[in-house]
Amino acid sequence: MKQSGAQAYIAILAPNSGLAFARDVRTLADATPLYSLSYVPVKGLVDKVPSTGYAGIGLAQVTPNVYSSSTALVRDFHAAMDKHAAPGTDHSQLHLIGYMAARVTVEGLRRAGPAPTPERLAAALRQLRIDLGGYPVDFTGDSANVGSLYVDIGVVTREGRLMY
Repeated sequence: MKQSGAQAYIAILAPNSGLAFARDVRTLADATPLYSLSYVPVKGLVDKVPSTGYAGIGLAQVTPNVYSSSTALVRDFHAAMDKHAAPGTDHSQLHLIGYMAARVTVEGLRRAGPAPTPERLAAALRQLRIDLGGYPVDFTGDSANVGSLYVDIGVVTREGRLMY
């Protein structure tokens, strides 16, 4: 691939494949800019890619920066993780996505009524418009089950964290 002269590699791969791709590209001393999706975990990059290779990898993110406390969503997430997660559990982007999905699901179930069915839950979610603390979720439009259009690019730092 390096011989192709590509200006960048865009890897749309599952987490393990994305990690292996980044590792292999960097192990071969290929410094071509590399971009992937949010579900490639930063910790995995730090663990699998040579220390000189993970810095600068760009990851499309569908959530706010988990290392920033600038939104109520992220502050609430950290408080929930501190209270409920096992000590030492990393507060990762993937955990934040799960936290957000749980909050949306709980709100959908609340709105579905006292005897929710799959149909009632689906109907409640299609009418759901909420703010999770600086992160709006809106399923009311014509975008076929897309609740957010938020995308940002996080770049992995030398310290192994995302910088937005």
